[in-house]
Parts: sequence; C-alpha cells; structure tokens
Amino acid sequence: MAATIVDNNAAFEITRVNRFSPSRPIRNVGGIVELLCTCAADGTLSVALSTEIMAKLAGWYIQKLKSRPGGVPPTDASGLEITDPEGLSVLGGNGTDFIDSTSAQSTLCFNTFLGVNEYYMPVVSEPLTITVTGNIVDSATFYLTFYLAQ
Repeated sequence: MAATIVDNNAAFEITRVNRFSPSRPIRNVGGIVELLCTCAADGTLSVALSTEIMAKLAGWYIQKLKSRPGGVPPTDASGLEITDPEGLSVLGGNGTDFIDSTSAQSTLCFNTFLGVNEYYMPVVSEPLTITVTGNIVDSATFYLTFYLAQ
C-alpha cells in the first residue's frame, strides 16, 4: 500500500472560526483543515499535498499544527517535516519527535532562515510535501490539523 494524505472533511470548505470585534461585528480570523495521513506498508510517508488540499490552504497563514494518532498509531516520537518545493522546512525543526503514539501534540512554525530564529506564520503559496521520519509501524495513521489565519 502506498502512503496517502486525504482531507478528512473533503466535502466541506475550510471550517471558519469567527470572532467578535468592536470595529467589525463578525470577521473570519481563522480556519481549520484536518488531514488523515496513512503511512505506506513499510511505515514511510512522504507525500506532496494534492491540488485540492492546496487550493483550500492557499493564501492562508499556518498559525499552528496539531497531530493526533489514528486507528493504527505510528511509532512514538516520530518526526514530521513539511517542506516547500525547494526543500525548505516550514517547521524549522519543530517537527522533531512531533507525532505521538498515544496523545495529541501541537507546535508552531519556526523561522530559521537567514539566521533569524523566531516563530512565524508562513503563508501557503506553494505546494507542500509532508514527510514522516522514524515510524516503523506498517500502514500507521494519524491526523494532521492545520490551524489557519488570514
């Protein structure tokens, strides 16, 4: 079986989170996209996100990421990497040991470009590839949730 990543809510648009603001009664301040990730039969996963998923994420800022184990949990402390087409890390090392086999984990994106080390919210403008490292469980599943901001 090949590794796959599917939109867990494919029939729906981004779930929008609204917040009241005195200057604007209701405005969209964020959204949530949850992906179901299934590792290959040998436990590996390195998949470019589909054009359908990228169309949902395009133009949004990644505020936070959360992972939680699926029905067949991956190896505890598996690593997660999200890269752009040039292979640059979106997480900046914050995906190390990110995927837990028993509980949910969350992280922020970290900027390591040009020697500047700080948290940031990258805008999704190019295709992304998701890679899992350190997993040895065949066909392991986990959920990866993008918390987004505009």
